[in-house]
Amino acid sequence: TWESKKVMDTKENEGDKSGLFDRLFAKPKFDSNKSSLKKVFGPLQIIFLGISCCVGSGAYSVVGLTTKIAEGGVGWCFVLVGFLCFFTAFPYAEYAAKIQSAGFSYSYAYASCGELIGFLVGHTLHIVQISCAAIAAKVLSAFGVRLFNEVSAYQIPVWLAGVDYPFFQISIIGALIVVFFSILMLCGVKESATVNNVIAIINCIVLATISIAAFFLPVNYPTYADKGVEARTLLQGMGLAFFAYGGYECTACFTEEAINPERDIPFGIVVVVIVATILNTGVANAAAHMLPINYNGNDFLLECFQGYPVMKAIVGIGSTAGLAASVSANLMCQPRIFYAMANDRLLPKRFMKVNPRNSVLEFSIVITMIICSILTLLFNVEFIGNLVSLGGLIITAIVCIGIVIDRYSSPLNASTFNHTVCIIFLVSSVAAGYGLLNFLVDWYFIVSYSITIVCIVIFLFKPQITMPIGYKCPWVPIMPMLGAFMMMTISATISYDCWIGYLIYLALGVIFYLLYGFSRSKLNPKRVPSIASSEGKPDDVEVQCSQAHIQEEKNISIEMKDKSKQLLTIII
Repeated sequence: TWESKKVMDTKENEGDKSGLFDRLFAKPKFDSNKSSLKKVFGPLQIIFLGISCCVGSGAYSVVGLTTKIAEGGVGWCFVLVGFLCFFTAFPYAEYAAKIQSAGFSYSYAYASCGELIGFLVGHTLHIVQISCAAIAAKVLSAFGVRLFNEVSAYQIPVWLAGVDYPFFQISIIGALIVVFFSILMLCGVKESATVNNVIAIINCIVLATISIAAFFLPVNYPTYADKGVEARTLLQGMGLAFFAYGGYECTACFTEEAINPERDIPFGIVVVVIVATILNTGVANAAAHMLPINYNGNDFLLECFQGYPVMKAIVGIGSTAGLAASVSANLMCQPRIFYAMANDRLLPKRFMKVNPRNSVLEFSIVITMIICSILTLLFNVEFIGNLVSLGGLIITAIVCIGIVIDRYSSPLNASTFNHTVCIIFLVSSVAAGYGLLNFLVDWYFIVSYSITIVCIVIFLFKPQITMPIGYKCPWVPIMPMLGAFMMMTISATISYDCWIGYLIYLALGVIFYLLYGFSRSKLNPKRVPSIASSEGKPDDVEVQCSQAHIQEEKNISIEMKDKSKQLLTIII
């Protein structure tokens, strides 16, 4: 259970929960001991899984794209983003120590910001995790086909790895890679993690070798390092560079399967951020010094070491290992998010189905495989990479701001004032980032930054209501609010088409929540009164009182429709 002690009396905050706001932002209780997943992961396995999510796909895919944007400043892009991620790692560590849930960011946002925000974070996590695996599979197919064609007499058609169209990039081999790793996951969790550990070790060694070798190999052609550093391109590059760090929070996804989550998860998150910063920065500097200007392709590291057969072989081994680990780790994360949301009845219960023989979430894995295969088959790397970066930045900002809401609100009740201040803070942070990107040093710039400062000052002068018993994020509210501010500022550098695509995807999530999750949620007080009032008993609605559930839904259908209309009116 979420353990917290009250620093001051909170009876005045309990209030009436019958209003629409209280219903949408209701907070759950988490029972850490109630899980059908096996405790199989030790500290090293957790760290290696986090490294695989964070380092593999980013170092071998978006570093090349970021180099084209930031040019000579690409190394600084990854240093600065790594520093910002280190800032935001501490809020994740606090949550991981007190909430043992497979949903990580979804569960943290649900516990702090309420049901609606939690659902939208989980909805965003779906596209982020699946897209990370899709990008890794797409780049792995490009690397694999090029390496195979160079060493074999038999030539694989290049169009099987990727053929470009105006808005799409077809990759048949990439889709088959996703299917292969999904089948491996169906064989068992521990077996998949053991393979992942070996691959992650090879990946780290290879990336370190690439980072060092690039400074000792001569080049006789113009590279991006010759172009210098510009502030605008540096900021734009940081938005895409965040994709390379987008998996560090996935370390918390394995909390329910960790043997000692209170100790291993916070430690693992910080270690993963440090290792990822070192390796990503090294590879970025290598790309700046070795990549030819105007090169287009997903296999940029092979192009960097063209003419050096030994290094090319090392890159081939490392890219295969790293990208394979990234596909595997991200595909392992997504079914656990489905599981956590289904456990809260925000998704159908079939997503909770666990194979009793090997504790595998079979249905969730199959659905993840189908969606990821379609993304890998159709969409290009750059668009998916920007979409993943945008979603990851917003999720991280919400988790950071959730720490502030936690400390200054009642554990189980939402505070209208705190939520309003935090929403204003996040929106003004995006506006400030837009002004910084376009050098709008006028009233627009001054007003947006002033609003963010006022929001921080408001919480500085408020007393903290709750305090976690275990690990605590330091310097609240300054550290988490600065982390959220920097994440939202960077999100303003993402292209408009990605923002539009993300907002459309978010709107579809709101519609699904209103039609399904709102009435079936565990926190709906009118869902099944007999179960809502009984604690400690099994929460299987279909088995215990399906008839009562059906009758109750008929009685409150008109009320749910009215509240849904009110919410849609607010959103519009």
